[in-house]
Amino acid sequence: LIGRSNMLTTKHMAKRMNQRGITGRMVRTVLDYGINHNDTVSLGRKQAQQLISDFQDVIKILNKISDKGGVSVVIKDDACVTTWNLN
Repeated sequence: LIGRSNMLTTKHMAKRMNQRGITGRMVRTVLDYGINHNDTVSLGRKQAQQLISDFQDVIKILNKISDKGGVSVVIKDDACVTTWNLN
């Protein structure tokens, strides 16, 4: 077995990844965001397109946070109490 992140990959898996042009990051992404079907995890085209849209929104928000120099949020007793810019 070949170590990859938190999962172990068999030599067979590594060979198939190489043959099919599937990278380790692609496998990790499928494992992180795909749908579990018994012993198989799949990430289809529609799901991938939805994730792209979702991540584009997150990137916009992260850019705004970065422009502010970062943002802090104070939490107490499971409630957001206050927030401020870090710049």
